[in-house]
Amino acid sequence: MLNTIEQIQFPQSKAFAFITKGDFFNQCSNDVLNNILEKEFLLNSFEYIIPTQTHSANNKIVHENSADQIFNDTDALITNISGKVLCIKTADCAPILLYNAKSSVIAAIHAGWKG
Repeated sequence: MLNTIEQIQFPQSKAFAFITKGDFFNQCSNDVLNNILEKEFLLNSFEYIIPTQTHSANNKIVHENSADQIFNDTDALITNISGKVLCIKTADCAPILLYNAKSSVIAAIHAGWKG
């Protein structure tokens, strides 16, 4: 599978989401992925939220002070905080991105092949 990163900006918002595809991105650490995203898209002023995905139904709400949050065993991220970049890793799974323009809420969901 080709290793790619796809950037999506939701209309009428400052919300971004990134979807990585390929085994390279699934195997690299979140710190390495964070550095790649910052250099590739020149978004240094944003905070990248990269969960440890486990093919679960677990989700987390990303708060303003997300540096204190742990995103282990998490397959969906939700926030309405500006400056947060929700990231989902996929290989043979499907990424789902949701945006509510009325409330400025975004979600990035990893829909795994396991269910």
